[in-house]
Order: sequence, then C-alpha cells, then structure tokens
Amino acid sequence: MASRQIAALETVAVSTLRYRLVVTGVLVFVALSPFQPFAWTSASDDRLAPEQPMMTMSKAVARQEAVVFGVYPEAGNGEVGNVTSPGHALVLDAIDELRVNQPFDVHLYTAWSWHNTGELDAKINSYTSAGLTITLTIKYSPPPGHNGDVKGYTKFVQTIVRRYGANPAVKRYVIGNEANVTWGDPGSSDGPFKDASRAVVEGVVAAHQQLKKMPSSAEVGTSIAITDSAQDAAFLRNATKRGGLSFIQAVSFIGINVYPGLWPVGTNDPYADMATHLRTTRAAISNAGLKPSVSIAVLENGFPTADDAEQAARLTPMVKAVCDLASEVGVSSYSWFGLVDANSGSDNRFAHFGLLRSDLSQRPSFDRYRELIAAACAT
Repeated sequence: MASRQIAALETVAVSTLRYRLVVTGVLVFVALSPFQPFAWTSASDDRLAPEQPMMTMSKAVARQEAVVFGVYPEAGNGEVGNVTSPGHALVLDAIDELRVNQPFDVHLYTAWSWHNTGELDAKINSYTSAGLTITLTIKYSPPPGHNGDVKGYTKFVQTIVRRYGANPAVKRYVIGNEANVTWGDPGSSDGPFKDASRAVVEGVVAAHQQLKKMPSSAEVGTSIAITDSAQDAAFLRNATKRGGLSFIQAVSFIGINVYPGLWPVGTNDPYADMATHLRTTRAAISNAGLKPSVSIAVLENGFPTADDAEQAARLTPMVKAVCDLASEVGVSSYSWFGLVDANSGSDNRFAHFGLLRSDLSQRPSFDRYRELIAAACAT
C-alpha cells in the first residue's frame, strides 16, 4: 500500500481522458508450466499497441482450484507506520472465527531494511501450526547505504527463501512490493528506490532458483499496485524483457494491491471497478509474454474508513467481483487488508482498514467477509 491518493487521482484523470480500452486479436501461448494452462478473456489500453499488440483468448477455461481467501493480520500499515498489534492468541482466535473451517492464508511482510528473523520465525511458526498458509512479501526497501544494491537484495531474498522454503505451509513468496509505484511513499512502495524494477526481476529469479534447489513447491511472483492500466502493463512488459526466459519461468503469479474508490478512485461502483482491474491485469500479464498459467493473486484489497456501513457495503461487491471473474481471469487467491484497525479512535482514515476495531470488537465487515468465505465463491 502506498501514499498515492493525490498521484492516483491525477493518473486516473489523465487515463480516463486520454486512453480507451481495446480488444484485439488472438494469441496462442504454449505454457512453460507442467500444469494445464488457462485461457482468459482480457482487454488493455491501446497505448501498448505500437510495440506489442494486445491479444485475447477467445474462450475462458475454468480454474480447477477454488479461490483461497486470506487476510493481513497486523494493525500497522504504510500510511500510519508501525503499530503494536493485539496479542497473537487473540488474533488467531479472530482468524479462526473468520475462516469458518475453510482453507485460509495469512499475508505477512518483511523487508531488507527492517527484517527481524526471530519475530518472523515466531509468526510463521504460530500461523502454520494453526493450520494456516503463508504468503510472504519480501520488500526491497534497502537499508542505509544499499540503495541500488541489487546483488545485496537478491542475497537477502535467497536467505529468506532458504530459511522458510522447507515449510510447505509457506506457499508464496512475493518479491518486492509495488515497484511500479515510482512516485509513492518509500515506507510503503519499493518503486521510489534506485533500480527497484531490476531488484524485483533478479529477486524473482533468485527465489525461484533457490526453491528449485531445495526442492520446494512454493510459488514465486511479484506485486503491482493498480494505478493506470497502460503504466501497469508497461511495468510487467519491461520486467519480462529485462528478465527474459529465466523471469518468465520463475513467475507463477502476479499480485495486485487494489483499493477501488481510493487507489484508483474509479467510478464509485466497487463491483465494476474491481472487475475492470482484474481484466486489465489479465491483459497485462498476457501482453507481457508471461505464461498463460500465471494466476492473479489479490494480495491487498480493502477500504479504510471509520464508517462501518460504508466499509461493509464496499467489501461485498469487491469480493463478489473476484468470485464471479475467478475462472475468466484466473484468480487464485484474495486477501483483505487488514484484520485490525491501527487506531479506531483516530481521525486518520488510514487507521481504519480493519475488520475489527482496536479493541477487537467486530465491525459489520467482519460478518460480511466471513459469510463470503463460507460461501467459497459459490454461485
């Protein structure tokens, strides 16, 4: 998540005025994955056309796996900084109630600049012992004196993957966080740091190679913040060009951080906006030349507000859009950001992401999300 509301407003306004979505052609991909490839219908911005025309699949193929739901379990975020979260046992109790006996994933973060091995060990051991799986984002966020030290970051990535790769419950490694947001807050997004894109590409390859050595079935990918469809697509296309076949073979998913109504502002129709962002992400994945089997992982989706009714009203259509389009665009997972408010008494809207208030009392959105998880995207 990045401090990008002003920049996003400007970007979306420009995009709305200047660009239109187009659907062109048909492109047949040969999957590099041993798993059955999927075909997705998609559309993209026509600014991509001069370099590499956007292609679409004529027929969608249903995914074989259900969408795995999850949550970011902490109270702090990139807008308010580090916040002490509630006791771990209380968090686990809340997650257990939320998941209603469904498979459930916890999205954790670490970063090169503030990694704490003992703390991360304790969290991963606790969550996985409770039967939960882990998606781990490894932010670039270089420590002082290492801005642009791509080699140092790849070594850090390898160290993390080597430490947790043998744990089968650590399912996904997200290399970098929002490296496409070059104008963002470096406390949230990796984009402002020197050579962030190269760090992500080389980090993805390094993580994949490390997992192959172990061996491990964990997946590797990276994340983008949804900003402008053409810019986001260009970021993925450039990453693929930079990394070549090694990068293409390494990527199993592309994660998106998306907050309709805020980042980007959109149309104020949460369902339609989420559907648009999912389809343009699929188009961007296809246009970048990534494998057809590469899935979309909704790593962050939420709506920070102290208005309980507004948050619950937005949660439902956003999750329903993910469920409705999961087969069409290839969504493999969805995670709400986040479980607990940073400070329910604050006037800062970004202190109110949670399904729970600071005292762990449930907001209406907690029940809404629990009901949707229980339905497991059933139509």
